[in-house]
Amino acid sequence: MVRVVVAAWGESLLALPKRWLSQGGPEDDFQNAELPKLPLPPLQATLDTYLEFAAVVASQVRVEHTRALVRAFAAPDGVGPKLQAVLEARREEKENWVSGGEGEKESLLLGAWSCR
Repeated sequence: MVRVVVAAWGESLLALPKRWLSQGGPEDDFQNAELPKLPLPPLQATLDTYLEFAAVVASQVRVEHTRALVRAFAAPDGVGPKLQAVLEARREEKENWVSGGEGEKESLLLGAWSCR
């Protein structure tokens, strides 16, 4: 009877972490798994979300002012589409367009500065 308990214990859920650690094969190499790139939301979706949140925390006068600024930012000749293009290029070049290594902030800021 004790043997059955020990055998059952070895195959129980509590044994799974030990089994995961001891039998890892190439298909279990989750640290080097190929992941899809982070999505880059469209500019208009980002601006719509921004305005939704602004409406919650700001007065109606400030929200209207913010909407005017957002319209100018999103205009075809505005800074928004240029910055979006910089982010799209960065997404294609980098594994993670949101963050990078040392010096990445500076290069992103310089790219944004050149859009002005």
